[in-house]
Amino acid sequence: DVTRDGGFPPLNLDMIDFMGMYRQQVMRQGGQPGAAPLV
Repeated sequence: DVTRDGGFPPLNLDMIDFMGMYRQQVMRQGGQPGAAPLV
């Protein structure tokens, strides 16, 4: 409320697709989902 009442526009962020990011990382590493991550 303080930000809105101060005259600043709201900060609207898109949803983050963590599952999609995980799948991309797994595909990049060439592994199977659920396999131990490469460090």
